Amino acid sequence: MQTLESLNFPDTSELVSIIMPVHNGEKFIREAVESVFSQSYTNWHLIIVNDMSTDRTQYILEEFTSSSFKNRIEIIENKENLGVALSRNRAISQASGDWIAFLDADDVWHPNKLREQLQLARLNSSLVVFSPYYVMNEEGVVNGIVQNKPIVELKDMLHFNPIGNLTGMYKSSILGKFLQKKIKHEDYIMWLEVIKKAVRAHSTPNPLAFYRKTHRSVSASKTKAIGWQWNIYREVFQYDFFSSLFSLMIYAGHNLTKVKSLKHSLHYKCYCTKGLVEI
Repeated sequence: MQTLESLNFPDTSELVSIIMPVHNGEKFIREAVESVFSQSYTNWHLIIVNDMSTDRTQYILEEFTSSSFKNRIEIIENKENLGVALSRNRAISQASGDWIAFLDADDVWHPNKLREQLQLARLNSSLVVFSPYYVMNEEGVVNGIVQNKPIVELKDMLHFNPIGNLTGMYKSSILGKFLQKKIKHEDYIMWLEVIKKAVRAHSTPNPLAFYRKTHRSVSASKTKAIGWQWNIYREVFQYDFFSSLFSLMIYAGHNLTKVKSLKHSLHYKCYCTKGLVEI
């Protein structure tokens, strides 16, 4: 029986299109893009959508377009501030890869992210793959982990989204492209539509991404996310009041317990260079 460890390197003919929106991302975008440059699987195309940044983001992007990776990076400049969903949609529309993956400008991938996920896809004939992920602070120190089930199906997505957007990847050459709706928690709705068509998603056992928890994301999650989730239940899923309340309770309970503490608090680069640290 083949295992992920024994499987040969994935088919390098499969191109991965990576979607990255950015708005005023000067503080972290260099780390995000360099984590793509560091991938052990090298057949990728990075599409960055600059959503009317007013800081030094544009100058940093210009540095990348003059680097040795310049032929594998495409920069799209929005003429107005479109927001994250419509910015991602511009990149998705331009994507020509066999797979579509997502990385925000303040998050980071493990160097083996694409390689291990494509190996898993080949092993299971998967059309959708994702991973557990680490949680880090603004300084890049990892202090938590979000784990998940090895297989996710539609029934697992009726109350909350178990697929971390920074880890998810789907085979667009077979499933087609999925655009995101201009609604908060836009990635939840998109992955729900993906799973409806693909039936299931497979997760790697190893965490392969690093989600950066910033002051802005903390305040948003504490004060607004419950309202956003309620709107999804009522307006998108069209649940009745009591079904929505039941789902919201499950969602709140999941959010309170999903991040598990680690025994070690190390900078994310330690996890990338020294392998995965015991949790």
